[in-house]
Amino acid sequence: MMKTGNKKVSKDEIDLLELILKIWERRLFILKTTIIVVFLTVFFTLLIPNQFTAETVFLPQTSQSGGAGLSNLGGLAGLAGINLGLGGGASEIPPQLYPKIVKSLNYRLALLNAPVTLPEEKVKITYREYYSKYHEPSRLDLVKKYTIGLPSVVMGAFRGEAKDSIVAGKKGDSRILNISSDDQSLIGRLLNQVEVNPNSSDGTVSLKFSMPDPLMAAEMTAFAEQLLQKELIDYKIKNAKEDLIYSEAQLLESETAYRKAQSRLAIFRDKNQNLSTAFSRNEEQRLEAEFTLAFTVYSELAKQYQQAKLQVSKDTPVFTIIDPVTIPTGKSSPNRKLAMIIAIFIGLTLSILYIFIKEMILNLKQVE
Repeated sequence: MMKTGNKKVSKDEIDLLELILKIWERRLFILKTTIIVVFLTVFFTLLIPNQFTAETVFLPQTSQSGGAGLSNLGGLAGLAGINLGLGGGASEIPPQLYPKIVKSLNYRLALLNAPVTLPEEKVKITYREYYSKYHEPSRLDLVKKYTIGLPSVVMGAFRGEAKDSIVAGKKGDSRILNISSDDQSLIGRLLNQVEVNPNSSDGTVSLKFSMPDPLMAAEMTAFAEQLLQKELIDYKIKNAKEDLIYSEAQLLESETAYRKAQSRLAIFRDKNQNLSTAFSRNEEQRLEAEFTLAFTVYSELAKQYQQAKLQVSKDTPVFTIIDPVTIPTGKSSPNRKLAMIIAIFIGLTLSILYIFIKEMILNLKQVE
């Protein structure tokens, strides 16, 4: 048994040595394959235009985090008999909300109107204008257009698809968007340019934007950050704002009723200064009751209105900038050095794997 085992071990060692010898014999083939893969990689990376990525990091906070001022105000208001409703806390912004907002159609449509500086002329234009009028398509874009995109264009022509716009619903409906084909193409481009990464462990949010020019990248990052913060504020204070609007409408209505009751009582007293009949006294008491009720309702609604205003202020998040937007000094892509290293590894792996598989097939044929 030991001899059999030794024979097996020696046979495995011979096979491994034979494979190494085969690899050495085919070293020119391995070298050629690696050079071809590296050449193709270099050619492909030359088609990819340079991109610059700007980044910002911010921390969203609610006023509850530093609510000492509101607590003191609530204590003073309590002495006056006003309940400001400062108890209870506003829920934090869920991390999964950030990517959903960035990928939403309304957010990307707003980004199309972001102001950027044209590098050559140093004039302000919009993102839409830059890619529609000034941006020259890269060689890779042209390759995609006339290879990958050509069949869909031909099929669209046969189907008679509209070229000017994509109608997403009935005309005149504010809830349904009507997006042109050019805007749809730009919206698709934005998906690869803007990136948001919320960090659930420390609560920070990282926002990145890539553009062909470093200044443009910084400008788009700043605009995307402000737009994202605005969307988050609208999301957080939506319910509180609706309550505020409702409270304001009710307050105005009650104030009108209160003023009318006050005027009716004043007019009655002016006209009946010297009358002391039971009817006049009853009428005065009735008007006084109406005035008191109207005043009570008005006072309570005024308290609710102030409470709703403070609730909006409390729910509004405050954003602390951890890492401000800066103009990138170096390109973020393509990373040609890393691409070369990966290409060399792939070339070596593919060529050696080919030799190994070919050797196995030859061995199997010899056994048969």
